Amino acid sequence: MGIFSDIFGKGCEPEEVRFGRCMAKKPDEEQSQLLTKSDALYNDGNFIDGYIAYMQFQQLMCGKAVEIEVDEDGGGFSFVIRHGSKEITGRVDNKEVTAECVVATCLKNDVALMRYVLTQNAEMLYSKYGINDENIVLCQRCAVKDMSVKSFSEMLAEIGLSANSAGEHMEAEFPELAVCRHSNVIQLSRQEVDTKVTFLRAWINDTFRLVETTELENLKSYIILSATFKILYLISPEGALLNIVESILDIYSEFAPDANNNTEINYRMLSVMEDIMAMPDHELAKSMYRTHSVFQELNYKSFMELSDTITSLLRLAMQCVDIRRPDLVPVMCEYIIGGQEVRFGLHPLAYDLIMILWRALNSEFFYGLGFRNMLYNETVGALATEKIIEEIGAIVTKYSAEYPGLKFDVQQLSFTSLDTFACSYLIELKNIKIPD
Repeated sequence: MGIFSDIFGKGCEPEEVRFGRCMAKKPDEEQSQLLTKSDALYNDGNFIDGYIAYMQFQQLMCGKAVEIEVDEDGGGFSFVIRHGSKEITGRVDNKEVTAECVVATCLKNDVALMRYVLTQNAEMLYSKYGINDENIVLCQRCAVKDMSVKSFSEMLAEIGLSANSAGEHMEAEFPELAVCRHSNVIQLSRQEVDTKVTFLRAWINDTFRLVETTELENLKSYIILSATFKILYLISPEGALLNIVESILDIYSEFAPDANNNTEINYRMLSVMEDIMAMPDHELAKSMYRTHSVFQELNYKSFMELSDTITSLLRLAMQCVDIRRPDLVPVMCEYIIGGQEVRFGLHPLAYDLIMILWRALNSEFFYGLGFRNMLYNETVGALATEKIIEEIGAIVTKYSAEYPGLKFDVQQLSFTSLDTFACSYLIELKNIKIPD
């Protein structure tokens, strides 16, 4: 780790670096009260106050992604909601609710494109596609007395989610007819982009090397998927569009791997990684923008479901021990946690605990992003035992009020090597028992 040994165990973590996709977030007491208040106000006929309470709830949940501007006379408000790469703008007053999101710029009116738009319209419950000048928009206009707070929330979620997916689809399927509008793009810092591009290439090269030195085809698949999950979770920020990486997962899912086609699937997945490596740095960097997401795209698994999954998949790590490949044990552990985070999202407690394991397994990457509380020194191959135990204790304390009796037995962790630590950590994680 070079200079890492000089600062091992010292420093802090940068708050601005975010990981993973948009995940369900459980409201705290203050947020829940606002949500209850919004319904009560609306049901009593105080439509504007009910909507404002709901928007305040969203602001507490999502921060800068939600903006509202209330009229001086209190007769209404305007809002901006940033979701994925899109912005939803709208207004609420005593008469009506309006909302609009630009999906794409229409370069040319064409039957095929309009047919797609009309087909999508048939699937919309709360909004409709329309043409505004040269733009294709998703919009809604409704009397305020006819749209409850719950319907308002579902309408905004429908617009946000549909606009993002439809915009990308139009640009991919009709490149000469439509250009996806990315109105909400918050560029990452140069340091973060450079670090992520560097490690994207390094992790893919590591994947090539590990696949080359592994004989079992099914194990090769797990190695490739592990790197894919790691890229999507640690490299790709919330809302980023690394679609070419996601296509690796599509290949694996589409061909239903078995003993007869595993080699072909691995070849196809590795070919995508080769395509990624052939992309220039500036093209990779352009795909790594960060966006604010508001409406949940993943509903996380319950903690007990996660525990059952870890139990069933730990055999992959044990298989690496059996074939005397301890270097693959951390890879399999990353496959286990990465797959859950990318596909399903995580229970908040699991998220906090698993971030410790991510940091231990990828110390150089986290250091490059600005993290200074190092949990593993690669130069000397030593884990920061006291720091890890301290951080686990802080997490247990944080959640103990919600889950009385919560325990993570740090005495059962093995700190002798990174592979034994990773396995022992997952074993203790799955042993935690909390109610759903």
